[in-house]
Amino acid sequence: MARSVLRRDQMECLHRGYFNSFYKVRTAAGPREIAAHNENKSNLLAAKMLVICLNEGATLVQEENPTNTLPSFLETLRRTGLDNFSTLVLAADRPVTYFQFPIELATNYQLELPGGVGEGDEDTLVTAVRETVQEYGLAGDEDVLQTAPLVIFPAANDAGTNAELYTTRLALVRKSARPPRREGIIPEACWFGPLTQVQHYLFKQGQHGIVVEWLALATIFHLGLELHGGWTALG
Repeated sequence: MARSVLRRDQMECLHRGYFNSFYKVRTAAGPREIAAHNENKSNLLAAKMLVICLNEGATLVQEENPTNTLPSFLETLRRTGLDNFSTLVLAADRPVTYFQFPIELATNYQLELPGGVGEGDEDTLVTAVRETVQEYGLAGDEDVLQTAPLVIFPAANDAGTNAELYTTRLALVRKSARPPRREGIIPEACWFGPLTQVQHYLFKQGQHGIVVEWLALATIFHLGLELHGGWTALG
């Protein structure tokens, strides 16, 4: 079957990012949007990490031989008890402002999870751990006790300046969050609180006009679904 070859002058650019660009192409069935990997650019794969911290004084209870798989990670959470964990939501200055007439502009930052774009040929686990160490505030990857993939295939996300392909992961650590003032992070506006309250917190902030990254909500929803057995438990 012959492949169609499209030139740049045949495509209308919707959004030009550093890693990907969105284009619109006219077809017989109507307009079609495509993502094109820009030439001579870096890795377009990115990763987000929901970092789960064992609370001080709590006892970690795991399987005899825990592994970096989702079933093993979920078993750690269940055995230890969800009330014994906390998590971090970053507040980061992003090129987005939410407003709704007739109220005034909301605070100009976005709530999100640690994460970023891969460097060179690194895989998404390395990317997720590296970004977690930097943005959560760990000494190094030795502070990460256990990890697990949550969504292990790349899903498109337009992060404002780049059209990136994200996977999402989970990390278990023992140290409380110490987000640094870098890459737009606003430490005093970050939230570090009970894992069981993070969804409620994001909802309340959104109701007050704070922009919430959809990927953060999707990750938390996905974790909740997995903890309750996933779709297989609904059959």
